[in-house]
Amino acid sequence: MISAYVAGMGAALLVVAGAVYDGGRFVNTYGEASDLAGNAARAAAQATDRGELYRSGDVQLDPAEANELAVDFLAVANPDAEVGVAVDGNTVTVTVTLRSTPQILPIGTRTIRATATATAQRGVEQPSGAP
Repeated sequence: MISAYVAGMGAALLVVAGAVYDGGRFVNTYGEASDLAGNAARAAAQATDRGELYRSGDVQLDPAEANELAVDFLAVANPDAEVGVAVDGNTVTVTVTLRSTPQILPIGTRTIRATATATAQRGVEQPSGAP
């Protein structure tokens, strides 16, 4: 009788430990995706179209360089991240997807996908009439 109780309690504790550990890892994956997307968007927003700057003095975002900067940042920060970059004028939007696999919970080979999107804008807008 005690052996069945111990086996049942052991299984229940394993499920609880798995839910806490794997659940924490899944939440951390979502947070990491969000952080990476924000940082990659800020890195990409630094891409200045030098030709346009020298020609007209206007600060414009260079779409090709913005894409390269975001991809390069994520290649170093997390090589397993999937990245998507969209440039619209002086605004760059980066989408990052990460995957996490459970370590304790017995749910097979199921992976959790965490996707986050962040937007950054090149330059700073000043209100009209500001010096």
